[in-house]
Amino acid sequence: MINVLDKGYIRLVEKMGSDWSPLRSARVSTGGDEDKNTDNDMDLKDRKLIQYLLDNGHTSPFESIVLTFEVKAPIFVIRQWHRHRTWSYNELSGRYSELPCEYYVPDEDKIGKQGKLNKQSRDTSSEVDASEQIRYFIEACNSADGDYRYLLDNEWPREIARAVLPVNWYTRMYATVNLHNLFGFLRLRNHSHAQYEIREYAKAIEEIVKAHFPVIYYAWKKSQQSKYLKGVRQFHEKFGLGWESSPRWIPDMQDFRIKFMQEELDEYKEAVANKDMVKAFDALLDLVYVTVGTAHLHGFPFDEGFEAVQEANMLKQKAKSADESKRGSAFDVVKPEGWVAPEEKLNQLLKEASTCL
Repeated sequence: MINVLDKGYIRLVEKMGSDWSPLRSARVSTGGDEDKNTDNDMDLKDRKLIQYLLDNGHTSPFESIVLTFEVKAPIFVIRQWHRHRTWSYNELSGRYSELPCEYYVPDEDKIGKQGKLNKQSRDTSSEVDASEQIRYFIEACNSADGDYRYLLDNEWPREIARAVLPVNWYTRMYATVNLHNLFGFLRLRNHSHAQYEIREYAKAIEEIVKAHFPVIYYAWKKSQQSKYLKGVRQFHEKFGLGWESSPRWIPDMQDFRIKFMQEELDEYKEAVANKDMVKAFDALLDLVYVTVGTAHLHGFPFDEGFEAVQEANMLKQKAKSADESKRGSAFDVVKPEGWVAPEEKLNQLLKEASTCL
């Protein structure tokens, strides 16, 4: 069981299948009947086939894996979850049962303000003292619960009395889905644009999938790489330049890669000096190309690392003056008091990548 939010959780109730299941399903199309029982028997050819299936959109083999979860979450999270209609749901009913007084109260640092650029999101980039509003929020929830109990005590039907309860009330459900459709859920819900609360559940599900289907999970993560990362990977594979799956040092190539990146940076500086926009554009693209390639020669999980840095950077603030910037520029972005660097998350990503295979 993984605890989520203040009172919620998710746990895997049961599963059907293993890392081997998609291989069996895929190979039957060519007359194969291979059915090994342990993931320890999986060789490089097997792993490459899983990667190929995911990279090229072969979805049905991954429908052979089925998972059932028990979820306790606020009603508004469950309502978002129910938009994924490829799942099967059975939820606690307020018609048959009296609902306990359990409601979600957000942490103060997760409230923020209504987003100005995105109408459906919140902005948590600046500190907000919401302690007084949180007390009001809790009082409103307790008042709703009191109203609910009052109506029940006066013999109102449960199915009507529950209407006074807000959508932050906790409910519970069993939810069943195959792995292909679960990956679709994770693509949408463990995304920076998803609401924080449901994203926390998606993160927990990823941990469960990673633990039970490690080969498929890491192949899926690789298949989700952005278009430019896939392009660099294809380039490396074509010319045999290497593309590592776990972190390592590259002593035989390190000096060359540093020289290569410096060369592209010098080309950009020269293009700027000569006001040659085409060459400046080309040099920047080449610099990204070489940098991304170097990161993957190291076996660094680039997309996940970028997201960790992105989250940390979005909590920075615009410099009010050049004096506030250590670079002496009013164009700079600075670290506010209490800002947390992403090194801890990056370290965790490296540890996870080291044990993925």
